[in-house]
Formats: sequence, structure tokens, C-alpha cells
Amino acid sequence: MSLMQETALIVFARAPQPGRVKSRLAASIGEHAAAEIYARLLGHALALAADWTGPKIIAAADAAAMTYFESLPEAAGFLVIPQIGDELGARMLAAFERALADAPAAILMGSDIVDAETSDLLAAAICLTAQDDIVIGPAADGGYWLLAMQSSQPQLFKEMVWGCAEVTKVTQARSAESDLRVHQLPTRHDIDSEDDYRKFSSRIAQFTPLPLMSANDT
Repeated sequence: MSLMQETALIVFARAPQPGRVKSRLAASIGEHAAAEIYARLLGHALALAADWTGPKIIAAADAAAMTYFESLPEAAGFLVIPQIGDELGARMLAAFERALADAPAAILMGSDIVDAETSDLLAAAICLTAQDDIVIGPAADGGYWLLAMQSSQPQLFKEMVWGCAEVTKVTQARSAESDLRVHQLPTRHDIDSEDDYRKFSSRIAQFTPLPLMSANDT
């Protein structure tokens, strides 16, 4: 098999439970409505990943989310693993190291990107095959929604200020300092605010929602 066919795909995800997802959006439109929007975005993410030829992994935010995904028909064929670590960087690094223990390369993607395409995932794998060391899928807010690599790179995750508008720039700078070859994909959009939602509401409405997780399932 080729590197592209063996590359692991990791979906970093929470379960769509009111009050546990999209807090900024929920502050504007309510917890239930925000969870319903996330359920559609999550459904879109799993649909993009469904036909991936390499290993498919869902890195679930907590134990309740693991149970949710393990029983979800749309997640059939995915290995569900827990996110491990006290902060986002540690959790992403742990997910990469888990995937890279069994695969020659790995792609990690977020679960709330409205305009991501299957072609983005394929492009990331192709770039790794072409010997790029790092592939970054930037988000419009300055972060990134996708990161791909062939070997663990702890320096890209430690002492990072997550959630700021400089995450992609800092990741690129740290990669350059480590002499890593970087390819950048087109910018995509995540949905964090009511303005984000209003801009993409018609597209989001086309996504098939996953079932919400109730408070009783926590």
C-alpha cells in the first residue's frame, strides 16, 4: 500500500450535547440550538471521513463522548480513542502519537468546519506523499482546522496560546525553525459565533444532523 492509502485520519470531536459544545454560539442563540448546529457540522465531518482508505480515528473529548461515538452508526469503521491531556495542545499531540504508532503519517481535522471538502483531505495526504513534513489547513480566524505530519513534532503543540489569531502563523514559524517543509491548504471556516452561523446557515442546513446526546447520557 502507498503512504497515502496508509495515512491515518483523526477526527477531533465532542459529542453534540446542549451546554457542552459551541459556548460562544450558545451565548447568542441558546444551548440547544447551538448543539443542533454542531450536530450538523459533526455529521459533515464524519461524512467527509467516511470513505477514507486508511485508518479512521475519532478522538473523543471525554468518556461520555466515547460511548456516544461507539454506538453511532455513522461512526462505524472508526476507532474511537479518548483525548488525553489537560489542554488542547497535549490532547492533539497525544492523538498524533497514538495514530503514528501504527501509521506512517496522520491527518488531524476538526469537526466544526462548514466548507471543508474531501479534496482537502486528499490534498493533505498527497502533500505528505510528496515529502512535505507538515500540512496546515488554516481557519479564517487565524487558527487551523487541519494539521498533518509524518512524525511527532511536540514543538508545534507545547506552550501555544490556543484560540488566538496567531496559531497558524506561530505553527508555521516553529516549523521553519525546525527545518520542516510546510504546505498550506486553502483557508476554511469554522462556526464559533452567531455571525459565522448567519453567513453559512444555508450550507449548514444541507448537512444531515447527528442525534443529540442528552444530559442523561453524560
